[in-house]
Amino acid sequence: YFHPFPNASSYHLMNWFYSESNSKTLGQLDRLVQQVILKPDFKCEDLIKFHANRESQRLDVLKDKVLADSLFQAADGWYKINLSIPVPFENAKYS
Repeated sequence: YFHPFPNASSYHLMNWFYSESNSKTLGQLDRLVQQVILKPDFKCEDLIKFHANRESQRLDVLKDKVLADSLFQAADGWYKINLSIPVPFENAKYS
């Protein structure tokens, strides 16, 4: 069923590549194979319950935590305060 491809895996990759979106490149497909699928620690069974949206949310949560924990450190002279800043508002006067 995978003719003209040499095996079913190649067929599935090429079928995925040519479906749904025209924004993928052949170079990206090569990188997917070389940098992901062929890695020694890559296991297909790890992806059985994979959902891209959930995994993306994991990265977002981690990114926010890392940024909050690492950017403005007290050791670098940063500190937190509550500050009220009046901003211009039509028909309002500040003294």
